[in-house]
Amino acid sequence: MVNNKKSGQIVIIPFFKTNCKFDKIRPALILGRIPGKHDNWLSCMITSQLNQYNPNFDNIIHSSDSDFFDSKLKTTSLIKMNRILVIQPNPSIKKTGGCISQQRLNIVKKNLISMFKQI
Repeated sequence: MVNNKKSGQIVIIPFFKTNCKFDKIRPALILGRIPGKHDNWLSCMITSQLNQYNPNFDNIIHSSDSDFFDSKLKTTSLIKMNRILVIQPNPSIKKTGGCISQQRLNIVKKNLISMFKQI
C-alpha cells in the first residue's frame, strides 16, 4: 500500500478499460491530492505504447531524459492524460520509488488543464 504519497510519484495500480473490464496492472503518475476530507489522489496512466501519443496532451519520458532514471520506468514511456483515475490508499497500489521532475510535473498539469478546457 502507498503511504506518504506525493505529486510526481509513480505507483503501480490496476487499470480498467473504459468498458469497466479489468485491463492490467500499470504504472501511473500521481498528479496530486484532490481537495476535500477524503484521501483521494488524481493519477494518470503510463504506457510504453508510444503509438498512442497525443501531442496536444500527453508527455513522453524518453530514456535519455534527465529524470528518466529517477522515474524507475523500464523503457521510454508515455504519460496518458486521457486515462485518469482517482485513487485512495489500498493494498493493490504499489509504490515504485520512482518520480518525475517538478518541471515535467508542471508541464503534465498544464496539459491536463488544457485538455479539460476542451471538454
